[in-house]
Amino acid sequence: MDAAIYGRTRQALELLDGGADPQAVDEEGRTALFHAIIQGSPVAFLLLERTNRLDAVDAQGENVLHVAVRYRQKRCFYAILNHPGRPDLNARTRQGATALLIAVFARQNDLAQELVRAGADVNIADDAGVTPLMAAAAAGKRSDPHLVKSFLEHGANVHAKDVMGRTALFYAAGKGWVDTVSLLLDAGASSDAADATGHRVMDYTFGDGIPEERERIRRLLSMRQ
Repeated sequence: MDAAIYGRTRQALELLDGGADPQAVDEEGRTALFHAIIQGSPVAFLLLERTNRLDAVDAQGENVLHVAVRYRQKRCFYAILNHPGRPDLNARTRQGATALLIAVFARQNDLAQELVRAGADVNIADDAGVTPLMAAAAAGKRSDPHLVKSFLEHGANVHAKDVMGRTALFYAAGKGWVDTVSLLLDAGASSDAADATGHRVMDYTFGDGIPEERERIRRLLSMRQ
């Protein structure tokens, strides 16, 4: 493990040549590859060459693909994605998150797009019912309409609801993202839907943000009712 953590490639090579098991796990269920990815160590690529299976899961239910996305290790991500023993793209952590959902939450939109192209399911929600489309609709300081559009083109369900009864449209309207609201409405999202507390999408538009954009959203919603 130390060779992986501290980037000691020569030591790692000697250990592997001496019969060290790259699938051995620590008390957290992590192999040396997990640690190499987290640290951004070049040992990760040596381990990938010497490992046939990448299906190990740690105590959090994460595999190496989840970890590469979470820690924004893009070179490792692409190496794992192209590995013949790559993990299930739709594997879920203990909180129910897929690598795709983690990528969206981490604002790694390019990795999210790669996962979708590789066959990741755009409709798998976490334990809170949050789908990648919802996460993309609510993302950061500015929702990415291109990512939202990509999810829609790959079959994302605009009617899916989280545990509070909110669709992606609630998230976008609540954040004040006009372009994303427009995309979701064009895809068939209901402008008159109500959440589990009885609040409607329109109610989510009265919050912080740019007043002009929120007014545009209210007009869009009114036109679809």
